Formats: sequence, structure tokens, C-alpha cells
Amino acid sequence: MSSLANPSSIPTTETTPQVHKGLASMFPNKPNEKTIDYQGMNGYSHKLELKRVYEMGNGIRFVNYEGWMADSESGSKEERKIYIDYYISDTEIIEDIKNLDKHHPEKSNTILSIIPKQIVLQAPLELNHSWTQEFEYSSLNEKNGTDLGIQRLTAKHTIAKVEQNKGKVSFTIETKVEGIKGYHQNTYKEVKVWETGKGLVSFDQSLPVYQSFRGNEENAKKLLSFHLERID
Repeated sequence: MSSLANPSSIPTTETTPQVHKGLASMFPNKPNEKTIDYQGMNGYSHKLELKRVYEMGNGIRFVNYEGWMADSESGSKEERKIYIDYYISDTEIIEDIKNLDKHHPEKSNTILSIIPKQIVLQAPLELNHSWTQEFEYSSLNEKNGTDLGIQRLTAKHTIAKVEQNKGKVSFTIETKVEGIKGYHQNTYKEVKVWETGKGLVSFDQSLPVYQSFRGNEENAKKLLSFHLERID
């Protein structure tokens, strides 16, 4: 029998990519009206609302949050607008941040990291799985915050912990960047915790030396100087 008469027997070399179910499970599967509140140190706060979840085609799911900075500074929601987009594929989740906060325009994409378009999770979702990504960073003088120029750096991300609680699974991702000027011992670190159905639930990051406890070496050694947590 000719293979043309039996389409199922025709060999194929291409497959349509599918969104990775484990990665997609980090977020709700449809928009909702709930306001998500993130609170951090020294009065820091921002709020998000899940606005869009849809399939873009080619195995990419798009998840869009809109929000605003809600710290102690004045300004309307529109003046302090932020957008956080996630692109979920069959292998990873990429985070893309657009900060339109008129009070801090210099923080264009660094609300949750110094690493732009960060690969926040990557399959397989297994303990000790790691991945790297290169990025450019504008270094600052640790004494006065002046620009030291652009560095080309490499971040290493590792799934450091996997936990289950009441049907939810959380993944702790540790990120490390070495050889970065302006940070204690030229090292930047992050710890992000992701939970199925909720997304990001907590975040710790190093602060530049000039921003942290200058003159107090013991506090300066605490590289994870800033903490952010989702408040439900």
C-alpha cells in the first residue's frame, strides 16, 4: 500500500513544540482580579494584577502582569506603572520587566534582578539542575555610585531546593554572578522561590556595597541584603 494512502505511516521530522506543563503550572491558567502584594525592606512595595494568559503559538505561553510601585513615595498608579511578562516554552521561563515608574526611571528592568530577561526557571525541574546566561551590566563605584562602564557577565542559576506542601511544589533557585564590580567580594547573589499556581513567592538579592551597610563589615558580609515577599 502506498504511504500516501495511509497518512499515519508517513514519517515526520518536525514536531510542534508544546509548553512544558511543569513550567506552565507555576502560574494560574487564566487572568484574575486578585491584587498581589509584594513587600520588602525599608518600605519597598509593589502590587501586581494578572491580566493576560494566552498561547502565542510555536509552543509559547504568554503570562502578563500589570502593576505599580506602592512604596512611601507619592504618585498615581499610572505614574508608577510596571509590567512583568513571562514567556513559557517547552524548556524554560523567561522574565521580561518594563518599569515605567517616573520616580525611578533608572531602574528600567531591575525590579526583581540585575539580570535583564532572566531565565528564571529551566527544565528539567530537578534538584541541582543548573543553567547559565550571559548579560551586560553597568557597574557602579562602590563609594559614590558613579558609572564604571559596562561588563559582560555570566549568571549561573541552580535549583537548590524542591519542596512539597499541601499539594503545592516550590522550587528555590539560587543565582550567582562572580567578577562583578561594586558588590562585596565582587559577587552578586539571588535566591528566588517559585510555587506552583502562585509564581514568585519570595526573593533575596545582594545590594551594591555603596547601598548597603557601609562601615559595618559584619552586615556587609550578609550578601543577601534585600528581601521581598509575596503577601497573601
